[in-house]
Amino acid sequence: MNFEITFDLRYPKLTFEGPSFKLIMNQEDDDALRAALAQAEQFKNEGNEALKEKDYAEAIRLYTCALDLDPTNAIYLSNRSAAHLSNDSKTKALRDAEACIEHKPNWWKGYMRKGAAEHALNRFDLAKQTYFRGLEKDPGNASLQDAIEDVRVAQEAYSLQLKKENAEKEAARLAQEAVAKAKADEEALLASFMDEVEALEDQANTVKKPAPRQLEFSVCDIVCGGHDLHAHTLPQIPPPL
Repeated sequence: MNFEITFDLRYPKLTFEGPSFKLIMNQEDDDALRAALAQAEQFKNEGNEALKEKDYAEAIRLYTCALDLDPTNAIYLSNRSAAHLSNDSKTKALRDAEACIEHKPNWWKGYMRKGAAEHALNRFDLAKQTYFRGLEKDPGNASLQDAIEDVRVAQEAYSLQLKKENAEKEAARLAQEAVAKAKADEEALLASFMDEVEALEDQANTVKKPAPRQLEFSVCDIVCGGHDLHAHTLPQIPPPL
């Protein structure tokens, strides 16, 4: 009867043949694996130094080199998550933290990294849930408890900031509306004034001039030249001799 028992990649693969185990991996392969894992640790240590020096891009590069040699190493994933977060790459930090939890679900630090990334993304409720999951793995962990309090304070501050920003936006909107209304009222008043002026001008142009008086003449006016006959006395004619 033959069957295989597979161990972690950092250890040789064994098969059971009858009453004894037999190494499948030869000594040369084993040495190469150990050398690769040692190199990965060296990359990790150099990455830690770069992270301390706040050279986040270099730290990320070195942790990535370590992960190329040991892709499931939760410590490397945790460290790169921290470097990504320090480099303001929040989504990448979250992705590495989730991978860290996947490969080492009982390690509290994976939840610490994931909660920190969610906090940075303003996902406060999710961050608190993640930290509490970490406390389930490591009850009484002071770092997780402090992180929960930090999230609570940050969430309150963020809520107040949002209210302030919304109030400022509303005040600005009302001010713009007031300015627009005042301008519209001014334009309407000017238009009304111009309409009145135009109406007055039209009225002045349509007023008719009075017709000239017609002269009336009578026979007396024509004969007498317009003089009143009764206003003058005729010369007396002397009586006949």
